[in-house]
Amino acid sequence: MLARLTSDMWRKNPTKPIFIDRDGGIFAHVLNYLRYGSIELPNNLPTSMFERELDFYGISIQDTCIQQSTSVGTMKLIKQNICDAELHHDMLLIAATCNCQFMAGRQTVHIRNREIHLKHNPYFYDEKTAMNTLNCYLKQFYGLKAAHCKQLFASDLDFVLKVNDASEVDGGDNQGKSICDDFRLRFLHLLRCSVSFTEATPFAC
Repeated sequence: MLARLTSDMWRKNPTKPIFIDRDGGIFAHVLNYLRYGSIELPNNLPTSMFERELDFYGISIQDTCIQQSTSVGTMKLIKQNICDAELHHDMLLIAATCNCQFMAGRQTVHIRNREIHLKHNPYFYDEKTAMNTLNCYLKQFYGLKAAHCKQLFASDLDFVLKVNDASEVDGGDNQGKSICDDFRLRFLHLLRCSVSFTEATPFAC
């Protein structure tokens, strides 16, 4: 490319600057192709047009190094990101509800979609992925751990969980637990003990 820029074809008049009458927007992708040796073109730039620009500049074309992003692939990625966001949204709400009911003295928690405005019924998600995400939030924010109870009936839409203190489920204090985590769990335990179970009222979650 540099050789062509200094050749007689490009410098008919050495006293004048070189003017390249090409698309400046596509040239940005040409530069990226030269920088990285490969490129993924946006779906609004046809591969044939990009290859025509490479040919104009005398750049060798390797088909395996040029890929085209498609609208289908972009939509799949957006859809997956939305599904992930909805999963974390719902599991965070369920974690808060589990904590409220556990503090009120209930270890068996019934999650009802209509009461906490979830994006989806919990059975919509993959069970293992949902429980891992839920327990991540439960342990991080509340020091709790939950196990999913199976549906009693096929028509049962409640998502039933068995909630316990994470330190009890994991077998007590672990050697690797930090002082900060230990203090947080002790504080949560004292806070739960201060709740009056005889006159407990539903928490607004």
